[in-house]
Amino acid sequence: MNRALFASLLLILDSPCSQAQVFADFELKSGPVEYGRFTAKLDHLYSPHAVANFIRLAEGLVPWVDAEGIVRTGPFYDGLTFHDTTSGYEVVTGSPSGSGIDGPGWLIRDDFRSSGALFSLFMDNDGPNTNGSRFFINLTAVLNPNRHGGQYTRFGQVLIPTNPPTGNGRATLIELANIPGGNITIASINLRYFGDDAQNFRQRLINPSDPVLFSLPSSREAVFSFRHQSGSILLDWDTTPGSGIQLWGSLDLQTWTGPLSAFNVPGSTDFGD
Repeated sequence: MNRALFASLLLILDSPCSQAQVFADFELKSGPVEYGRFTAKLDHLYSPHAVANFIRLAEGLVPWVDAEGIVRTGPFYDGLTFHDTTSGYEVVTGSPSGSGIDGPGWLIRDDFRSSGALFSLFMDNDGPNTNGSRFFINLTAVLNPNRHGGQYTRFGQVLIPTNPPTGNGRATLIELANIPGGNITIASINLRYFGDDAQNFRQRLINPSDPVLFSLPSSREAVFSFRHQSGSILLDWDTTPGSGIQLWGSLDLQTWTGPLSAFNVPGSTDFGD
């Protein structure tokens, strides 16, 4: 077998279509000008919940809550900034307000957890099983020492080339880590699916009969009312099992405290607060 034919076979075997794969193509902007691009391969086998959650947000398959608490539809990540950057270590995005403490209006469980891997995508969190929309990309095999958790769901890895192959996607992230947070935004994320398994995974996200992935949370307008009971005023909210609501309180309608998170535990019969 000559070298040219052998090289051609290697390219065929290593092509994206040779196995089930999901890719996310990121386009970044600095103001109105394109800043750079990078492509990440998503791990939908070991981290199905994190990847499904990311896809549903990136493609706008489910409603979510914006920084003002309003339920929105459409691609979630478009227009969000990399709100936090640490030179040589990581870049972080996925916060609607840019504060780094909010998310899409829900939390999901952990999937496969790992302490570190070069140029990996990790779900950012506030403790076990508190993943939402925020994620960080690790630029080294060692996590940022300023991180206090140490256990995060790994759901993908950035490839060296971009799609289309116009440059080094990892080099774009290394440069981005040197720019103060809040200056670079996500212009768009394009998802690509190769292989039957990847296509089926995408289809499961919109299949109402799927028992696992379709049951991932989403947001909608709150359903609530007030009623009197034994000299108290109770707030009745959505009685759907597993639903949750965030409440803020004020004594003067100017200074507010919150949010207080309330959850309707499946099987519970007490829906008032």
